[in-house]
Amino acid sequence: MRIINNICDIFNVEKTVQAKVVDLKNIVEYQSLPTVFTLVPDHPAMVQTNEKLQEKSDAPSNSPLPLIKISRLLKGIPQSPHFFQLRNYSELAREKLIAAWDQAFEDTAEKVHDLKAMDFWINARKLWKTMEDLQGMGYNVIPIRRRLVEMTEVMILFKNSKLEILKLKNKAENHRLERSRLESIVMSFQMRAEREGMNMVRLLGEADQKEKGLPNYDILMESLAIKPFDV
Repeated sequence: MRIINNICDIFNVEKTVQAKVVDLKNIVEYQSLPTVFTLVPDHPAMVQTNEKLQEKSDAPSNSPLPLIKISRLLKGIPQSPHFFQLRNYSELAREKLIAAWDQAFEDTAEKVHDLKAMDFWINARKLWKTMEDLQGMGYNVIPIRRRLVEMTEVMILFKNSKLEILKLKNKAENHRLERSRLESIVMSFQMRAEREGMNMVRLLGEADQKEKGLPNYDILMESLAIKPFDV
């Protein structure tokens, strides 16, 4: 059952990797897209103001934010998230949610760096789901995804190697059982051979005793030959 589960895990991961690798092939298309505009709150550290924004400064705080160009680095990766799903939230809520999404991106990158062979598959599946959510917000997750694909390919090789080792060990165990069976047969024949040897020695002893008890038939025959005939 362990071999079957390992094979199923490998097949499932290979399907996932193939799907993710297709995304990586679209890097050029992704990078060649028109400049992405982002929905962000009116914060000095994040907003590049212009005349149109100043004209709309009197708009209600819960109105959709204008589309403004913004870019920043998170974990050394250029980002231009759109946060389109947050357009109807209040300014305060958007600020908190944007900060939370940025933190989620950075935590995801850190978790990829912290991945270990043990429990890799469980954690990798969670990271794939998180990256899909981040991409839905417009985050550039391609570098992180590429690294996770590379690590997954290494783990597939590791799994295949472990599976081959397990198969070899199973074959070795089969040979051990066969050797034990043959040794049991050989031992049985050895015991039988010893019994036959003992019987041989016993019978030879009996024959020797009988041979020693035989009379001198030559003398017996001579005496019988010269004896007078009975009338």
